[in-house]
Amino acid sequence: TSVNYLDSAFRNIRNLGIVSVTSTDISSLYAKAQHVARRHYGCNIVRTEYYKELAARIVVAAVARAAARCNKGIEVLFAVALEHFVLVVVRVLRGPTSADETAKKIQYLIHCQWCEERIFQKDGNMVEENPYRQLPCNCHGSMPGKTAIELGPLWSSSLFNTGFLKRMLFESLHHGLDDIQTLIKTLIFESECTPQSQFSIHAPSNLNKQGD
Repeated sequence: TSVNYLDSAFRNIRNLGIVSVTSTDISSLYAKAQHVARRHYGCNIVRTEYYKELAARIVVAAVARAAARCNKGIEVLFAVALEHFVLVVVRVLRGPTSADETAKKIQYLIHCQWCEERIFQKDGNMVEENPYRQLPCNCHGSMPGKTAIELGPLWSSSLFNTGFLKRMLFESLHHGLDDIQTLIKTLIFESECTPQSQFSIHAPSNLNKQGD
């Protein structure tokens, strides 16, 4: 697992440096071996319909914690969860302020086991009297027993920097790197929630545009 090497990476990386992390322990990240995910990532997960996104958020959370321990923050440039690995690429932001802002983005997720609605818990240290009220669904009121579980902690912020991805696509077109263009386009679609029919590529003007 890549988590064993993260502290060394962030201890030595320069400001605005880029760290690429590939995790191949898919059985734990994709919730097939949940006890291993808890052991390696300190994370409680179950199998969900969005298990690949969960895997990406688990890895980013581990990266964020390692960066924060070294008084550094991160900006996620992109995250990819494929069949055999999870790839996360981040830009490093030095300083305790960036580290604190990054640490705040690691949160628990409330997941409904009936309809799979989910929402990150609200900020704050106070105990929520009825955490089910945070969910957009009404399964707790209509179904018997406890309907939701708490997953995480996970990265709760964006998984994409759309400007960075568009720059990657522009450069891949410029240099004729045809084999990666389909994947980059897919990431841009996901970062913008853009139908492929509406997609067009231009020279990027804003490299820091953050995907929603």
